[in-house]
Amino acid sequence: MTTKEEAKLEVEKIVRKFSLKSKSELDSMPEEDIKFQFIEPLFEALGWNREDISKEKRVLKGRADYILRIGNQESLVVEAKKTNVSLSEDEGRQAVSYAYHRKIKFSVLTNFKYFRVYHALSNIKNIDKNLLFWLEFKDFEKEFDKLWLISRESFEKQEINKLLSKKDEKQFVPVDESILADLLEIRRLLSNDLKKLRNYLTDEQIDEAIQILIDRLIFMRSAEDRGLENQNFLLGLVKDSREGRLKVKLWPALDEQFKIFDKSYNSKLFSSGILEDEKNIFLDDENLEKIIKILYFGVENKQSRYMFDEIPGDLLGSIYEQYLGVVLRGTEQRVKLDSESGKRKKMGIYYTPSYIVDYIVKNTVGEYVKDKSIDEILEVRIVDPACGSGSFLIRAFQEVCDAVEEKMKRGDKSKNSTFKNYEDRLNLAQKITILSRCVYGVDLDEKAVELAQLNLLLKLLEGETRETRKLLLPNLKNNIKN
Repeated sequence: MTTKEEAKLEVEKIVRKFSLKSKSELDSMPEEDIKFQFIEPLFEALGWNREDISKEKRVLKGRADYILRIGNQESLVVEAKKTNVSLSEDEGRQAVSYAYHRKIKFSVLTNFKYFRVYHALSNIKNIDKNLLFWLEFKDFEKEFDKLWLISRESFEKQEINKLLSKKDEKQFVPVDESILADLLEIRRLLSNDLKKLRNYLTDEQIDEAIQILIDRLIFMRSAEDRGLENQNFLLGLVKDSREGRLKVKLWPALDEQFKIFDKSYNSKLFSSGILEDEKNIFLDDENLEKIIKILYFGVENKQSRYMFDEIPGDLLGSIYEQYLGVVLRGTEQRVKLDSESGKRKKMGIYYTPSYIVDYIVKNTVGEYVKDKSIDEILEVRIVDPACGSGSFLIRAFQEVCDAVEEKMKRGDKSKNSTFKNYEDRLNLAQKITILSRCVYGVDLDEKAVELAQLNLLLKLLEGETRETRKLLLPNLKNNIKN
């Protein structure tokens, strides 16, 4: 392990090399060269090994350059820039947002010339409140104790946490707790609405309608944040409704969007059902506005917007599994949400931490497919007989995709016509084929099955754009069953 003194000497060498270059020379260097010559060596000097540093593929907008890990634990996000790029509030907000949505506590924004360290416990609008400290490169030696707080040793010993006051840690809510609270508030608003306006519906019908609506809205927000739909299109509906530009009320306008999504994406999620029965469902515009805004900015409306494309599938899965542990109970006076501890135990609803999921899948699915051909891999059938909201299946799907992609990169051939060509990454048709053929799940809880299908569809859309998503999504009813 690198000692602090050894690290300081190595940092001095990197700073000297940087200082010898003129401003014009530095400013003309591509971002990749700044990263390779200065930023990556800086983190290596601070004790981060190459295997700790994961370069993120820039498929999605807003994705950070690096995630630094200790073992399986994601510990730090690093966003790198060219030296002639000012480290603005927007750049800082991007680095914090990516860390926040992955439930990583700290993020760094740097062009080497300047080095900004943020806490990412919250995703608040005023990014200056997230800034812990900043350094200029010429002060790396003089203020090395500060820089050392970003070392691997500091993270291992949790020295970095000393930058956070107890008040900070208590005051801010991590993304999973925040979204869980928001989903429960959405469910409460919808429950009250339906109990009041459609009091002849059974509790089961209300529960079904609410779940389908929440699933649809989360899918729509995820599609929007991935660039598959116009930005703020749901907020645009709210604005058009408020300003009288819609010929109908907000609910019928939203219902029309559901029909459009059904044609465009062709998944079971938007097919006609209880929400389309006009005798059953009608929602108050005021509450519907609140619900849509909550899915952008949270209940308190104090934070920057949620970015659903930045939330990993396993984290979204954990939120849903907690959500499934909460049941809806009506009383004559009101509809209230109650946590029924017996349900989680009886139904077996438990969330498996992501590092355990990673370990198990890598050592089962990963080992099983590694020596197989592409065509042999396509014959593999993976089933989770208690799939919950799909965290194991999402990870298993990724493992199979990675194995196939690695073989296609090497030039391995397949008899399957879908896998004849490889262009930098698996295309949507190839991913759909893998998902439809290889991944299966069963669960006792009908809601869990619906959520697993939703999570797998969202996983399928990772990395897709409006230009690349030219295919309809698969109906997973034969893959994920109740």
